[in-house]
Amino acid sequence: MTLPEGWTDDLSVTIRADRTYLELTKAVMDLVKDIDCPPGAVLAIAREFGMSHEDAMLAFDRVQGGIVRALTTRSDNCPDRANDPLAYYAFHEAWQTLPASERIAGARESGGPWRAWFDSVRERRNSGR
Repeated sequence: MTLPEGWTDDLSVTIRADRTYLELTKAVMDLVKDIDCPPGAVLAIAREFGMSHEDAMLAFDRVQGGIVRALTTRSDNCPDRANDPLAYYAFHEAWQTLPASERIAGARESGGPWRAWFDSVRERRNSGR
């Protein structure tokens, strides 16, 4: 499938040269663990990693997207490292916390702290809070 003119599948962000995407991913994951993430979290990440506000907002979106994709327990759902590096790293960080499958060697089952996070976020969204 080709993308419409002007669109891109590059979901990377620009950060300071002395920081890495993995560091950014872990920093965002630490913040979103708390579903009551502080209001200034996006701005704080933008400052810490030398990013624009828009890139910081995208970082939060892509990290959460990677976590959710890991919760599908499908290794083939891993984001592309080149086009979506933050989701890629978040996928792998969350994947490591999933319980091992008792039925299939090397497979994972949905659960662990990120599953609890996802359920809390969904419950909050459904209750209108």
